[in-house]
Amino acid sequence: MHIVVGVKQAFDVDQIKIDPHTFEPIYDGLLKLDDLSKNALEEAVRIKESFGGKITVITLDGEKIGEAVKEALAIGGDEAKVVSSGGKFLDTASTAYVLAEVIKSLERVDLILFGHASIDSYTGQVGPRVAEILGLPVVTYVREIKLEDGSVIAIRDLEDCLEEVWVRLPCVLTVTNEINEPRLPSLSQILGARKKPVEEKSLSDLGLDAESDIKVIYNRAPKIERKRKIYKEDLDRAVYEIVSELTKEGVI
Repeated sequence: MHIVVGVKQAFDVDQIKIDPHTFEPIYDGLLKLDDLSKNALEEAVRIKESFGGKITVITLDGEKIGEAVKEALAIGGDEAKVVSSGGKFLDTASTAYVLAEVIKSLERVDLILFGHASIDSYTGQVGPRVAEILGLPVVTYVREIKLEDGSVIAIRDLEDCLEEVWVRLPCVLTVTNEINEPRLPSLSQILGARKKPVEEKSLSDLGLDAESDIKVIYNRAPKIERKRKIYKEDLDRAVYEIVSELTKEGVI
């Protein structure tokens, strides 16, 4: 079985700081392998352990993609295909187009896995867009996968219920974080990842011309000012004052 996993290198949103003067985020190179990409990769590894096969990791890079790819290979990927955007910002449509073209160039692919969204942009569009370009069925928000007789039984996590979907391979699945607990690679796996093949190509190498239809004008955090109120009354009075203030502000 050949499983392709689309992964993303994302900014660590928990570590991003805000410039107190401009209110713009200070990224400072805080990059990591996207959390939901790890869930997709972990599920691919578990499927491979049960049924055998190969895992190909694909990604469209920004800067410093190396560490994310190494981590993906350490977790269990067998090879990686990295496409350099040349520093260009690509929206979800362009990203899906590039990834789909890479997948087309691979030998027979049985299953394609993505996280259902990324922790930074959280659009949830890339997996379904790739499926549309490739003409494959797609199941989103998958929290459980069962493979049998060339098909997939996927349990989808909807807002108020679970849905069971049957679909034939090949197909595209986007997974939630409930599907598994990603493993931490051992030291030997981390060292072994350096020996695994990584093919790096630019858009021009692939004969692709991808541009974004979205222009980012600015990205600023909202200005938040503290009330700086101190309640010195007795406990009952202080609680009353705090509740009254929160009610006035519309918090409760």
